[in-house]
Amino acid sequence: GDGLTGDKSPIMSAALSCRLSRYLALVRGYSSLELVECRREVHDLKGSARTQKYDWWTHASGLYARGTLPLFGGVLTPYAQAGGGVAWSVTELTDPLQASPEVDDETHVSFHLGVAAGLNVMPWRHFGFYAQADYVYAPVVTNLLGETHNSGGPTFQLGIRGAL
Repeated sequence: GDGLTGDKSPIMSAALSCRLSRYLALVRGYSSLELVECRREVHDLKGSARTQKYDWWTHASGLYARGTLPLFGGVLTPYAQAGGGVAWSVTELTDPLQASPEVDDETHVSFHLGVAAGLNVMPWRHFGFYAQADYVYAPVVTNLLGETHNSGGPTFQLGIRGAL
């Protein structure tokens, strides 16, 4: 076959935190770690071509302990957090042989571990922004050779934040 090409989509995340004290919070988080779409052209001996597709979606959900340092009355709050939980991935192989496509779906489940550092900026009492750099280790997708792909890695997030 010819070369394999792929596209990786952006990551989404959401989190709820519960402050345990002025300097400590418990965070429940969800992240979509990867959405990868790969394609390649395959040629048979007669020169006919077909496109094979291999896609996977990886997600993680977990609990994190967050240490905070509220400054200027909580307007700026740098933080660091660590934790982990479950990660899962769905893979799909599509190969349109002849008239009927062959589809192979698999679900992989594993763990993930993550660390992060960030800054909450709350110029208003109930609304603000955040910036966060993190690294997630999520060994989820395993192939038939026993090799495991880390669906995590480093990310940088900018987002909005609401407080009750």
